Amino acid sequence: MTRWLPASAVEMGHYTSVVLATAMDSAGRQGPALVRGIQAGGGLTAAQAARLWLVARRGVHPGKSAIKAYLHGLERSAYLPTAAKCEKIIAMTTPTFPGEAFRSDLEGFAQDARRRAERVQTEWQAAESVNVFWQTLTGYIAKGWVCHIQDYLEQQKERLRQWRAEGHAAIPTIENLYRESKTAADKAMLSFPSGLERACADAKLPIDRTSREPRYTFQNGFLELDIDTGKHLAHVKDREAKLATLPADVGAVVEAVAAEHRRLFQRPFDGEKFLRKLRSHYLAVIKREGLKDGDVLAIRRITHRLGKNEKGFHTDEFLVDLSRLAEDGPLQVDDVKLDLQQTKDTNQGMLLHGVASRGYVGFIVFRKA
Repeated sequence: MTRWLPASAVEMGHYTSVVLATAMDSAGRQGPALVRGIQAGGGLTAAQAARLWLVARRGVHPGKSAIKAYLHGLERSAYLPTAAKCEKIIAMTTPTFPGEAFRSDLEGFAQDARRRAERVQTEWQAAESVNVFWQTLTGYIAKGWVCHIQDYLEQQKERLRQWRAEGHAAIPTIENLYRESKTAADKAMLSFPSGLERACADAKLPIDRTSREPRYTFQNGFLELDIDTGKHLAHVKDREAKLATLPADVGAVVEAVAAEHRRLFQRPFDGEKFLRKLRSHYLAVIKREGLKDGDVLAIRRITHRLGKNEKGFHTDEFLVDLSRLAEDGPLQVDDVKLDLQQTKDTNQGMLLHGVASRGYVGFIVFRKA
């Protein structure tokens, strides 16, 4: 129902809630149109007053605070707004801010600032790249890693080609450094065996007695180091993975092998926890494949599932832990006992480490104890 808002202050208060409730379901219109309706009709309808109030509340026009204050005053007054006051509301609710003119005037400054920011960022990235180059190179020089120096300068051929074309002052020194480092790297290969032996002794990283140049093994053959004397490169691997390829400076090589040795053999090991994890994944795989508990399962099915479900999983660490479990136990969990079965397939099997290494383990099964 639509009615004129009465001039009585008492009636105004009475209709406040009615006005607002009516407006909640009303189609919204802009403030200026509502106020012009007031001028035409000489008063406010309940729905119109509420719509104007909600326009101010929702803040869809500039000057909402002024509109709100004015309408608060209107609610408390005993008279209807005059045409002059209506014009005042129209002025407050009509958007007159010349934003487009300002935007067009200032857009050029914004574009210039953006281009300058992009240029500075590009310059910073180039400067940081040069900084990394010099810090890396001087770091290798400080350590005396001549193979690393030679390898790094060969990686930087495009940078050096550009510097040479620009007449960079450092080019003659860099070229001399490359020649000297290559000659020193050739000589280092001749003394590599004795240097490696001393460095490993200092690092308490014993080389297997069965090692023969240029192939060295550690931890009873589990870790392997191959030296390519012609290319001045070292290759580190174990029974499950290729781990690293790096320039063959003795200090760097020992650091790399020692780090892998710590990762594999100096981790804490809880045999019962590992056995229960093995049992859990065994049950999950046989359930998914429609097998029953007690069926034989390929060991690689377990490692494949672990690789998908366990963050940071490494097959070589699993192999070391399985070797520890086979050697030291426990092998029984609840009412079943772990049985590792061998295979002749060296690709699908896993060669255990240590005294448990009696052949390639290809299958796993839990039998009733």
